[in-house]
Formats: sequence, C-alpha cells, structure tokens
Amino acid sequence: MRLLHLASNRIDVDWEPGDEFLYPYEVMVVLDAPAPHVWVAEGVTHGAAAARLTPHEALAPRWHDHVVKAGGLWLGPYLRRLTDGEAVSEAELVDAFTAIHGRAPRIQVVPDRT
Repeated sequence: MRLLHLASNRIDVDWEPGDEFLYPYEVMVVLDAPAPHVWVAEGVTHGAAAARLTPHEALAPRWHDHVVKAGGLWLGPYLRRLTDGEAVSEAELVDAFTAIHGRAPRIQVVPDRT
C-alpha cells in the first residue's frame, strides 16, 4: 500500500530555534488498496489520533476543519472524483502537490493490514 502524504500544516514550515510549537494536522491518500481511502491525522506522540475514511467521509463537514488546517482544500476535486467512482491516478496527485509545493510529496510504502 502506498500512502501519499499530501497535506500537512507543517510541509512548508521553516523551523527556527525558539519557534512556537505548531500542532500538526495531516491528510494522506491511498489509491492502491482494494478501495481508495483517506487518512487524517493530528497531534504527536501519545496525544496523536488518526482516522481512516472513505473519500466521501473525508469530504463531510465533520472533517472539513481538519482538511483546512492541514492545507488540503486542493484535494477536494480529487476526492469528489473518487466518491463519484472515477479514477484518480497517483501521478495526478503527485503533479498537483508538486505544483503547489515545488517538490514531490513523501510516499510511504506500508503493508496493508485491512
């Protein structure tokens, strides 16, 4: 399973000594599982939490603030396409991320335990 790290409020932050702590929010997308899904995560260490969502759930008002805080509003059209049963390629997401951030996203290969 390929986990595409596509939105985080910490992606483009230049840390300086003494900077205030920035509570992390992240949105990741998996396309190569039996069904596409979205991971949302926040926090660090013992205070961290995550949820595995369908693309439809990720678009719901309940998760909107999380996606906004992670800087992932640009993912909306892609998640709507997945919700509508359309194909979205990894290359499309990587290209969109690269256009926004000037570099490719982190892609993590993890065993699928579903």
